[in-house]
Amino acid sequence: MLFECFLERAQGLPINLELSVADKSNFHEFPYEIFSSASQWVAADLSPFKPSVYITPGPLMFDIVSFDSSWALDFPHLETLTFNVWTSDLTDLPVTPLPLFQDAYRLRELTIRSPNHLSLFSFPAHQLRKLTILDGRDRPLSSEVWEILPSLVGVEDLTLPSLEDDMELALTAHLGFESRIAMLRLSRLRLFDTSSLLLPHLFLPSLGTLQLREPLSSLDYMLVKDSVPGIVSLSLESSSITLFSNVLESPLARLKHLTVTAFDMDPSAARWCTTDLGNLRNLPNLESFTLRITPDSTTTIGSILRPFIDGITMRANNTDAAGATDMKLIQFSLDFAPRQRK
Repeated sequence: MLFECFLERAQGLPINLELSVADKSNFHEFPYEIFSSASQWVAADLSPFKPSVYITPGPLMFDIVSFDSSWALDFPHLETLTFNVWTSDLTDLPVTPLPLFQDAYRLRELTIRSPNHLSLFSFPAHQLRKLTILDGRDRPLSSEVWEILPSLVGVEDLTLPSLEDDMELALTAHLGFESRIAMLRLSRLRLFDTSSLLLPHLFLPSLGTLQLREPLSSLDYMLVKDSVPGIVSLSLESSSITLFSNVLESPLARLKHLTVTAFDMDPSAARWCTTDLGNLRNLPNLESFTLRITPDSTTTIGSILRPFIDGITMRANNTDAAGATDMKLIQFSLDFAPRQRK
């Protein structure tokens, strides 16, 4: 009733829409009636999950089987959409894609729960500039993501969830082991955990920023260096002395900005950290280094910082000894991550 009153007062003007779920029910049926205002949407968040809400509501369930498969809506203003819905298991169902969003001609930013939803709901993949596939407990297959990548010809910002690894099957079935998918406009990429297994099979000439939830091994960096020739910014959300050393000794010679999450070190690891950071051959063009401090750090800030500060000091001394007038690394920052509400 309140929503209908709001629409009446809006008098057909463009609106921003956000759903909110106020209880902890296991499932919530998708409120299909909200599509009556679809022609007015500019930005819509169709998701029960809100960071500011203390409860954890159940998912929005979209009944793909009984839904009217001929229903195509007009979205003349829609630019940004979060469509965080669950569908029934489609494995054994010959479901025809719904033309629901095929006429969203202005849509540029999209967030969905499953890579299959891109085609299932007829989103115009070719015109997207930003795509986020949400990370969750139900991991999609790497082959499912692999299948949609060629259609993302205009995407500049991409976030992929953790994946179940069936990459060998995907490559054999679709492109062959020597082939790569070129995403020529992609400039920013965020990968959760196992989604990094896609990197060696991509060519991303415009990629400047890469954010990894799960860092790569030294061999992985060798495998992906040709995939991301222009990368200048790298962020690691988890780390260790071995993984940090892998980054410093990686062949990503053009890297200018590095962010890592702080990690505990014994005296031996601390010396290792200092030595590798002080070596001028490691990431020779590095200009800024950000250390992310998490609330669950088990050691004092001073103990965390000391190996890194000593390494930067060693780098400065080595620069001076090499006869250079300026050290390229000119910025060291601390990022104190906020404590998450439970």
